[in-house]
Amino acid sequence: MGLDLKNLSLQVINQEIYPLKIYPLPHDNSSNHTVIANISVGSNPGGIAYDSSNGNVYVTNFNSNSVSVINGATNKVIGRIAVGSNPWGVAYDPSNGHVYVANSNSTVSVISTSPQVIKIYAVTFTESCLPSGMFWSVTLDGAIYNSTTDTKTFLVPNGTYPYTIRSVPGYSASPSSGNITVNGANVKQAITFRPTTATLPSSYIIIGIVLIAAVIGAVLQ
Repeated sequence: MGLDLKNLSLQVINQEIYPLKIYPLPHDNSSNHTVIANISVGSNPGGIAYDSSNGNVYVTNFNSNSVSVINGATNKVIGRIAVGSNPWGVAYDPSNGHVYVANSNSTVSVISTSPQVIKIYAVTFTESCLPSGMFWSVTLDGAIYNSTTDTKTFLVPNGTYPYTIRSVPGYSASPSSGNITVNGANVKQAITFRPTTATLPSSYIIIGIVLIAAVIGAVLQ
């Protein structure tokens, strides 16, 4: 099946996750198309270019300062390339095999060959003990992922990334923050939520004891 670039589209979910939708080539004039893949790329994707020399698709990620590289045959993200600040436009030049990326800081990044592609890995956070459907949030290296499912996955290259777990009313997270190190493999991090117990200030406890003593004294008189 070929790749119809005119039918590539972007969708924003919860204003946080930006999967790339790919539709099959239509064989008739029917409007009944089927989504065959949802590909998670970087934050706020914009431009798309197709490299006919290797079959890869390049997607600019405006907020991530990077370009995601998708294998057009498998619909899988095979890497991420760091470029300039807030990239938006991208084009492939078949005469030299280069991909040109327009950045918002008045620069153009030139991607020449596939060896520049940086492999990326999945960092998956899995929560336990929260009621089903309860909203929770993870921030990894500045990227925020909100949902009501028990797992959240980020795609990042090798490196060390700080993370924080946003507080959930009535629960405390353990661990609530830390660092994730990615070194050539996927990483999993378990997060356990525990109910918090409300405690009264000591002054309230003293007043209560005094009141109880006064009531007992009145009864005994």
